Amino acid sequence: MLNIENYGTFINGSCLEDNEYKSLEYINNNTNKSYVCYFYIGDIIKNNTHDFFFNDLNISYKIFPWKTYLKMHVDVKNSGSDTKEYAWNHFKNYGKYEERAFSYINNSNVHTGRLGNLFFINMFLNMMAMKYNLKCSYKYAKKFKQLGINFYKGINIYDTNLLVTEKNFMYLLKEKLEPSNIIITNEVYFQTNEFCQILHRYFNLDKIKNKIINSNIYNTRYNQNNDLFIHVRLGDIKNLMQYNYNILDDLISKIKYDEVYISSDSIEDKFCVKLIKKYNLRVYISNDIETIMFANTCNKIIMSGGTFSWMLGFFGYFSKNIYYLNSHIPWYGDIFCFNNWKNNENINYEDKNDDTIIKENITVI
Repeated sequence: MLNIENYGTFINGSCLEDNEYKSLEYINNNTNKSYVCYFYIGDIIKNNTHDFFFNDLNISYKIFPWKTYLKMHVDVKNSGSDTKEYAWNHFKNYGKYEERAFSYINNSNVHTGRLGNLFFINMFLNMMAMKYNLKCSYKYAKKFKQLGINFYKGINIYDTNLLVTEKNFMYLLKEKLEPSNIIITNEVYFQTNEFCQILHRYFNLDKIKNKIINSNIYNTRYNQNNDLFIHVRLGDIKNLMQYNYNILDDLISKIKYDEVYISSDSIEDKFCVKLIKKYNLRVYISNDIETIMFANTCNKIIMSGGTFSWMLGFFGYFSKNIYYLNSHIPWYGDIFCFNNWKNNENINYEDKNDDTIIKENITVI
């Protein structure tokens, strides 16, 4: 159901299946279809209520939309008093540094995804910002700038909002529509094969590609090594991963390399420790941005599931062999979709289902 209180006054909704306008009641009763919905906020802006104020993290106390901030962040509202002073103190001491949103429009701060997810979300917002010259804010913009990725920030805020969904975002991106603000909710991740192909073309433009390469602090390693980088995603999704020790073990054994590095969100897990000991792996530990940079410079990369691991291969401009490991219950979209990437389904291995390998944590000495 559309939460129109957050989006503005409903104007109309066009169904993409039959190109006909639908009532709000019809849309709420037929959520299986795709729509382009417009909402009016002109009166709200004119009345200076700030519900749709630009998400400037340097906003002042005087105009801080504290009611919207508390409405958007239930954890804050439930942990203290329902006052402007309390909301402001939380934002000033925590929310600003966590890059939390206090507006529904033209920002990715509303999303709770981590860095890999925010890459997809920010890139969609970036493309829409260029299309409509939108005044935007991007979550983790400083981090992405370290990678050499700069997002477009326009100057326009419109009287109408467009609601972005998984079913309509490619239509919004491609079609010539009335310029509007856009609303990105926490239900949209933009992880489709088609959008990946658009990103691939964009980041292979010479100007964009060279910016990524020149920003890499390890760029002297490009084309200068035969190293293998392995990323192992375990953590909270370990039980969802299809592969076990034997699959990755077999894959590593078939690859020729000079040095081999491993990085993981659970490097002390027994799964990783056994690989480290068997292959004398060098553990790479750094922040997420530097991990992406270093992995990108390795001649060969093994990715596990998820968007962060995907980024290790996506920016591997000079990597000769890129592998990924499938999940039987993927929590990510159809993103491992490039023809030159190889997956573990083409690897012959003996599945022994040795569950004891990953049941307990041990300390790496």
